[in-house]
Amino acid sequence: MTVLEIADLTASDCLVRLGYPASRDAVLLAKITRKSCRQLGLKSGLGVYARVKSVAVLD
Repeated sequence: MTVLEIADLTASDCLVRLGYPASRDAVLLAKITRKSCRQLGLKSGLGVYARVKSVAVLD
């Protein structure tokens, strides 16, 4: 997967949109802290692996 976009939500949280550049239909949204975003070095275009906790999945 690739980081498609990072948007600020609040003073401490951001929303990361993950997916495959060739397929805009399949995306994964992750709400994480800005601190975690900085520590992970996330930026648009970065290739990543996503781990999903089943208890955190929303409809």
